[in-house]
Amino acid sequence: MKTITFSLIFILLSFLSLNVQAKGVAAGAVISNTVIVTANGIPEFGLRATAEFTVAETLNFDLISLDSQAVTVISPSNDRVLSFRLTNTGNGTESFLLKSNTLITDDDFDPIVNSIWIESNQTSSFQNKSSARADSQYLVDLNKVTLDADESVVIYILSRIPKSLGKSQTGKVILKVKADIPNIDQYSVGDSIPAAGDNGVDLVLLKDQGQSQAVGSYITSSLNLDMKKTVFKVIDPYNKKRIMPGTAVTYKISLNATGDGVIENLVISDPTPKNMHYKAGSMILNNISLSDINDNDQGDFGKTQSNTATVVIGKMKSSDHFEILLTYIID
Repeated sequence: MKTITFSLIFILLSFLSLNVQAKGVAAGAVISNTVIVTANGIPEFGLRATAEFTVAETLNFDLISLDSQAVTVISPSNDRVLSFRLTNTGNGTESFLLKSNTLITDDDFDPIVNSIWIESNQTSSFQNKSSARADSQYLVDLNKVTLDADESVVIYILSRIPKSLGKSQTGKVILKVKADIPNIDQYSVGDSIPAAGDNGVDLVLLKDQGQSQAVGSYITSSLNLDMKKTVFKVIDPYNKKRIMPGTAVTYKISLNATGDGVIENLVISDPTPKNMHYKAGSMILNNISLSDINDNDQGDFGKTQSNTATVVIGKMKSSDHFEILLTYIID
């Protein structure tokens, strides 16, 4: 009778051990269960039994587009950004390969992918190599993205929009992600690859062929922009209006929008005219002064682009109006 009781205790403890382990236990973790025999509270015969097993690695990940709707663009334009998020939802460390594809049949035009970038400076939105806090460029066939379990990364695709496109035309880009494991495309969901996981454990596929894809899209704007640049004010060193060395010339840049739609990521760049130099602190947007440094306001001089006044308009919709004043001094 005692032997039967001990056997039942061992089976019950083993069952409970299997059912209380947390979901997502790290790959390679050893789960051990030991049963000890006692009689009247005292170990009897020194009996104990241990069962151990090693947790396999699961390959799984999520890839989504972060753009809630098609990104509005102008034809032509360059380096238009699509955003995606890749999350390692498996229980081990995985490396991934990235590629883009624009050969899609259910859109109106093919965007031309210029580059892929990885968010690396903990600052939301894309910052390119001209920024002091640039993100990291991903080089296809040379780089890979490595993520620990539950780790995420934001991926940016930058594309060139062809010229001569009509209004409200869409162009799609597919981001393809594939686990960096030899011959991974030969395996299906539920297959196990011996010793392919962390520390040589088996790898179980929860993602078919170890790959996935997400689609981002652009749409050409039906918004019409009108921009003008005029001389707003001229003051020479003697407080008159003569064009001579030392004269300060203030330019007005007016930007208006009509029609339907929204344009995003709009940036105005004004290179310093030849034989002139920028008057420090003269940048004004809609009657608000902007600093020349690269800070939290919408403008800077010489930071985003050398010897250039840059004003970030951002989003512009129908009936919006922006007015920029800039002063340059004749050398």
